[in-house]
Amino acid sequence: MTQIRIVALIGFLSIVVGLTAFAPWSDIVPLSIRSWATETGVKTLTRLPPLPQISLWSRFMRERSEVLREIVDVKLSTYPDKPSTSYRVGKYRTTGLFSSFEPREEQVKRVAPHYDLFLLTGFRGNLMRLIKKVNPSAKALLYMSSSLTSVATMIDAGSVDEENTEWILKNQPDWLLKDSDGRPIQGTSWSPKYWPDPANKQWQAFFVRKVNKALRESGGLWDGVLLDEFLTTRTSHSASYAGSAGTQAKYTSDGAFQRAQLEFLRNVAPGLHVPIIPNVESLVLNPTSEAFKPDFFTEVQRIAGGAEAEIFGLHAPNRHGFLEKEMLKVYLDRANKTPSGKIMLLNSPTAGLEGNIERTLYVYFSYLLVAGPERQIYWTFKEGDSSIPHFWFKEFDLDLGPPHGTMQTAGPLWKRDFANAAVLVNPNREAAAFTSKEAYFDVLGEPVRGPISLGPNSGVLLIKNRRIIPAGESKN
Repeated sequence: MTQIRIVALIGFLSIVVGLTAFAPWSDIVPLSIRSWATETGVKTLTRLPPLPQISLWSRFMRERSEVLREIVDVKLSTYPDKPSTSYRVGKYRTTGLFSSFEPREEQVKRVAPHYDLFLLTGFRGNLMRLIKKVNPSAKALLYMSSSLTSVATMIDAGSVDEENTEWILKNQPDWLLKDSDGRPIQGTSWSPKYWPDPANKQWQAFFVRKVNKALRESGGLWDGVLLDEFLTTRTSHSASYAGSAGTQAKYTSDGAFQRAQLEFLRNVAPGLHVPIIPNVESLVLNPTSEAFKPDFFTEVQRIAGGAEAEIFGLHAPNRHGFLEKEMLKVYLDRANKTPSGKIMLLNSPTAGLEGNIERTLYVYFSYLLVAGPERQIYWTFKEGDSSIPHFWFKEFDLDLGPPHGTMQTAGPLWKRDFANAAVLVNPNREAAAFTSKEAYFDVLGEPVRGPISLGPNSGVLLIKNRRIIPAGESKN
């Protein structure tokens, strides 16, 4: 979660430096952002409004936080006045809200009623009092990273107080993983990045002390800790998403490193004031990977308070990013095997800031295959910048009714029935058809006739009870 500071600059040379500093905005706020509202072939209740056009001059003259709050206003215009938390099937989690800017109070109040679970950094812990005032049933996770960075504020165990990452490098270098030459492996995110040895007992005790201190000093209203970057192989530290830190020399097999990670959880979980939820690297859930070991994921859930599985349905926010059917099936299987009383978090990168109806509904329908009001399986999706709330889809609020059993196969398709609807998902790379004698309606209230054709990587809600369609939306 990168924090970006925008500094007002004066003079020609300052302008040149300023434009260079704004380069990352090309990934965050495109100059021209188009809406997908009129470009989807999916019948949907949702319309995504276009985001504000951000000129180059506006980028230079205005603070980044001001522009982001303006984008948030557009996103929040899709949120309904009344939440559906009392009757909906799904449970929804935020991404790391407001990590890079301070929201307005009314924006927090607008977001608060609609989510079951919030993810925030420690320096935004002050928002939880307001969130829980508006939504007393809301739960919150404190973000913590497994790695250690040199420039951070309460987002890892080395950024809680003066015993920080630099202090560890100077006084406790044996806590860190090292390469074959005995040097700490070092990567880069927004600062130099180091990796502790999960089996080091002194590091484990330090981690517990610092995380508990962070929980207290950031408001004390937390229900858990989300531990990001919970890696799963001996070479994972060298991956680009881990900061390209190089190869550690201590653990010579994936199994040895995984055993150390599990030992870390067994030793730290009892000492923390709240449950810990590791964000488990997806390699163990990928059937095509040599590291494929889905039982490791479930063991993490069992030892800890649960686990997060990112890239659910999509590994990238584009038309080439769909997971293969077999990998998506593994995610759904692990969700169904989540131990009683434990949490599973599913996270999907669906689009950039502009949103995407087709991809988002596809992963939402896939989530419905395992969702249930009695289960702690939470879903979220990311639209570009995780600190900005995503668009809200009207389909999220439909009263589907209680689920009737678990996911079933319907030829090459997956199907799950609810009292008021059925969800149908095509996880394949080719089109498929579904035929049924049961009478259905689409989400606009129109009768569904004949075989239902689903394109590759798509899904559909089949309505049984037309009364669940919001007033004014039904065509009949």
